[in-house]
Amino acid sequence: MKNFKRFLCLLMIVALMMPLSACGKKKKVEVQPKEEEKHAAVSDMYKEKWLLAPSIKADAIYSLPHAVFNKVTNHYDITYGDSYVIKKGDEYGLIDSNGALVFEPQFASIETCTCFDGYIATTKDGDYYFTTYHINPQNQKMWSYQHTCSGFTGYAYRWNKGTSSVMTTYKGNDNQSTTGIEPLIPEAMEITDGSELLEKYTLVNGGKPVGSQDYTGAGIFTGGLAAFCLNDKWGYVDSTGKTVIPFEFEAVDGYNALNSKTDTPYEVSEGYITVLRNGKFGIYSAEGDMVIPCIYSCLTTVHNGRAFASQDGKTWGVLLVDEKISNGIASNDK
Repeated sequence: MKNFKRFLCLLMIVALMMPLSACGKKKKVEVQPKEEEKHAAVSDMYKEKWLLAPSIKADAIYSLPHAVFNKVTNHYDITYGDSYVIKKGDEYGLIDSNGALVFEPQFASIETCTCFDGYIATTKDGDYYFTTYHINPQNQKMWSYQHTCSGFTGYAYRWNKGTSSVMTTYKGNDNQSTTGIEPLIPEAMEITDGSELLEKYTLVNGGKPVGSQDYTGAGIFTGGLAAFCLNDKWGYVDSTGKTVIPFEFEAVDGYNALNSKTDTPYEVSEGYITVLRNGKFGIYSAEGDMVIPCIYSCLTTVHNGRAFASQDGKTWGVLLVDEKISNGIASNDK
């Protein structure tokens, strides 16, 4: 009888200890590092690699997007030209990814538009008269002619919440008409109820919205990602609506690939995205990895595996972002 009582006591002790033991062996939940921690980690390891050390004097060097409507996909392909705009004082020129001037700063302005590929450069003669030149994709200055691009001209896609369908319009010469064209790849669209725009955006893929989230701003789906704004911060999502780059970033002042009404971040270029965070620029890969921490006051988009960078906005150099892309492309000896 005594042995039986001892046995019962042992069972009770074991039973009481089992939950404690289970708690002790509970699987740890992995916590993803915050963006600040990622930034700090990359900053500690980051070492600048320069194709051309900071030596170019300029008031600004920046990227201009080329938005060309692709009639195969019914989508605007966003790319960045072989040259960047360089500004000195009130004059603008073009500079290539080696740091060599294509056109000395001599123009009153340089822009792009959706009318054609290339650049539109204007020269000022006196106080009022402007001559306009078309600089083609080969950086050749073509004949002069009058051209005024007052804003976006072309196709605009919207998600009609009332009919659960894509509504496509064409805007040109201040006239707007409805068309039957639909995009064949994922598209960021402004939401309408059929009668008015709701100032909200969604990603549409295969004729229906991806996910249930509505956003307050949107860029152009490019390189497998689209930029969206959520709670006043920008991030990037893929074609399934998955967040690839977190909503931690800001729009670039004065930038919008289609000259729309709101500023957006840059689009993907050569598999890289130049981002702006807390007033500083850095670069991510399209897979969501931080490549260059946000430490530069000025940083362009990537072309030929390179980007112009400056810490003071006055002296610029050419950073090597992707040496594999950059290799084999001629560089000058400046």
